[in-house]
Amino acid sequence: MEKPTQLKDLDRIIELGKHIRESERPNAFIEFVNERDFYQYYLMRDNGMIEFTYTVADGEYYFLNKVNLTNKGHDFLDTFENKDDYEEIKEFAKKKGKRLVDLPLDIAFKIGTKWLENQMGL
Repeated sequence: MEKPTQLKDLDRIIELGKHIRESERPNAFIEFVNERDFYQYYLMRDNGMIEFTYTVADGEYYFLNKVNLTNKGHDFLDTFENKDDYEEIKEFAKKKGKRLVDLPLDIAFKIGTKWLENQMGL
């Protein structure tokens, strides 16, 4: 049975964001995006982390056009891309009784930002 494609995957969102930042030029074109990844890109766009337009081929693959990481996207990656920090942020959320990966993206980002502020003594 095929897994549902409309599930948020925070780990994959971080991976895709890192790929855009490290490997793609401004106004990038990303080819052959499957439905699962497209949904993660869509969530990133919906939360103001990236900008893009898209087309669909054969109802199966997406082609992203004019892909750009926004300031919010850079801030999101600065908060979550370090694996040790990410694990500590997950623990921080767990101490509050929540799993970070189950929270809405904007709330997860706020928790990560709060953790980072605490680490910096702000």
